[in-house]
Amino acid sequence: MILFLLLACMSCNDKTANKKLTIVTENCTPSVNRDSLYFYLAKSLSKNNESLYTKFLVDWNRKFQPNGVDFINQNEVSKSIFAIFKAIYQPKDIDELGSWQKDYGGPQNYYVIQNTIKFYIDGSNVDTITNFRPPTDLPKSSILYTSSIHQEIYNTFLNKLGKKDANETIQEVNPNATLSNDDLKIKRIEKYFPIDLDSNLKHWNIISAPYIRLISFNENIDRAKVDFIVGCQGGEAILKKKNNKWIILESKATWIE
Repeated sequence: MILFLLLACMSCNDKTANKKLTIVTENCTPSVNRDSLYFYLAKSLSKNNESLYTKFLVDWNRKFQPNGVDFINQNEVSKSIFAIFKAIYQPKDIDELGSWQKDYGGPQNYYVIQNTIKFYIDGSNVDTITNFRPPTDLPKSSILYTSSIHQEIYNTFLNKLGKKDANETIQEVNPNATLSNDDLKIKRIEKYFPIDLDSNLKHWNIISAPYIRLISFNENIDRAKVDFIVGCQGGEAILKKKNNKWIILESKATWIE
């Protein structure tokens, strides 16, 4: 019941930001402050309480649902953004988007979805949809739609553990060694979805790859370039709209940190 209340959504209202697209503001957030949610996350990850962490994730999944049909289909721009995301976001087949140094493909218990997306139409300025909760081809029970609070509390929690890498455990030095309590907490998180630490060793990422940085449209909204991130690498995909469906023409890795 406690976590049910923690993850309950406030009402989600649409707000008109410009004439081209109605932007959803970030009104759908946990109904508690960050400190309270952080406390319960930490408690749920205690050594002998995996069932509480499982409940935390299940309630998160149930309370944060996809954007509604009316919002998604309000105009050609919004329909295209959501359709392109669905076409690109195939984490089980991520190798089809390019060659990556780390194996990010395969099944996961949960897939953590980014909560904002930037887009650009030729001749206009870059704009952003916040509270972005796109439908995917994955089972609904496996999706975790984030808010800024979720990213923040996980980042705070993991930084307090003092680890330099998600895979940096004592077992890598001695396979027979007993995992520390901190290592067990990291392994418990990774059991449900992957986590990564940036190159500056300061920010933990919980978003499941690929993360879409920007969708750039031509003026006719029938061609698009998608810049995306997979771990410490970046990629680029080119798409074309054909028979009202967005088709990936090409996708490849383009840079590495």
